[in-house]
Amino acid sequence: MAARADTVCILLRPPELQAAREPYAASYFSAAEFKRIEDKAVDEALKLQEEEGFSVVTYGEKRRESLQSQLAEAVEGLGDPSIDAYLCSIDVYFGGDWQGGEEVGDRRIARPESLGVVGKLGRRRYPSVEEFVYLRARTTRTPKVTLPSSSLFANFWSPEISKGAYPTLRLS
Repeated sequence: MAARADTVCILLRPPELQAAREPYAASYFSAAEFKRIEDKAVDEALKLQEEEGFSVVTYGEKRRESLQSQLAEAVEGLGDPSIDAYLCSIDVYFGGDWQGGEEVGDRRIARPESLGVVGKLGRRRYPSVEEFVYLRARTTRTPKVTLPSSSLFANFWSPEISKGAYPTLRLS
């Protein structure tokens, strides 16, 4: 029986992509220019996996700032979350902070005040579909994309900010 190897989540982002995020956010270059940089990073991740013999390949999450950032890109009704919002763990709902361990510098990040659902949630776009279509067109292997759990939306609910749209975190 052959061993199976899959990429589970993120592959390290190349320096060119990391360096491009901030200037892109500051509108120093167009979305099309930034997409070309992302495309190159995805293509390199795909090539690496194919060279290693993976039968299931991923885009390496090159188009995401973090796993949860895809949720914010896909829906309307959220405030203006920053990367710090995505570093906060689920316990921010309970008033906690995100805290990294020694391996990431023992960094503590308080829940951002702007983190919250500010209006009824509505679908804006399908980032996972866009990722899948791009990947499928570039490989003969089985493509895979990461789908964040909808339960991650709990991170975005805030008793102070979200009451107008959703009075409680409970759906019923």
